[in-house]
Amino acid sequence: MTATTRDRFKVLENLPKIEGVRFKHLEDKKVVVYENGRIFRVLENGYDEPNQHRLVPRGRRNVRYRIVTVNVTENGKRKQKRYYVHRLVGEAFIPNPESKPQINHIDGNGENNHVSNLEWVTAKENTAHAFKLGLINTLENTQHKCIKCKGTAMNSGSLCAECKSEMRVLKGRLLSKQNQRNKFRDIDTTTLKPRYRNIIKSRFRGDTLQEIGDRMGVTREYIRQLEERVMDKDPIVYTQQVRVEKARKAVSYPITINEARKTSGSTQEEFASELGVSIPTFSNYEKYKTIMTVDKAMKFSELVGIPFEKIDFIGGVLNGV
Repeated sequence: MTATTRDRFKVLENLPKIEGVRFKHLEDKKVVVYENGRIFRVLENGYDEPNQHRLVPRGRRNVRYRIVTVNVTENGKRKQKRYYVHRLVGEAFIPNPESKPQINHIDGNGENNHVSNLEWVTAKENTAHAFKLGLINTLENTQHKCIKCKGTAMNSGSLCAECKSEMRVLKGRLLSKQNQRNKFRDIDTTTLKPRYRNIIKSRFRGDTLQEIGDRMGVTREYIRQLEERVMDKDPIVYTQQVRVEKARKAVSYPITINEARKTSGSTQEEFASELGVSIPTFSNYEKYKTIMTVDKAMKFSELVGIPFEKIDFIGGVLNGV
């Protein structure tokens, strides 16, 4: 048994003698160990009995181990070192010819550190003994319930193995969807053609390629290729207006009739129809073999969306032709 609080920090000139209880000096004679579990520290002017704190190891909520701290000097530096009481008793009084690494409490009570309650064991033997005494929870002896399905759980306030597995799968799916949202978050869908816009919006919502493909009646690979075009910023994915605006930013002014027409993304046939001329005539406009009249030049400027004065009509407009 341990000393009372009043006696614990009292400096003693001599060690107490307890009938029938052996004691030994350990740790370079800095610690005195009694076989009943009492520990004394060796001071310069005597001895004192330190407080035995309780330590609960992880996973062993119903077992408590006692520890003591002792001032020691290592490499010329003075510091406090912590010792397990049961291990000190074992090292002092129990032979260990097989050099087993752990000390086991025979009755399962981690606070009963009398030498008669201790034995040297391997880690495997220690664990088997704990299971045998019910010191470690198993599905057979646990009283805890899963917080989700109310089945058996290893610890209070935790999930059972099946629910943990379901939660890991769900967590993985949520993380995948979040990464997917981040991938498409900065894409301006208003600049995309309707088909591509719908695909990117669906992907942002978390839909899979297969789900989108099933809705559109195409394969998932086809959807992947369309998505890849958007990610690669292929000009084909943008609306005509956006393509025109992007093309305008890439040219210098004034530009030729041919360049102006190409920035709009339209063909010679389309412009010839809009201007009411034949295709060869419009082709001659672009080659400057035929001068475009003012009214047609004004309409052409309106069709391409470029100010009249920024298009080079080769002087014919300026002369009022």
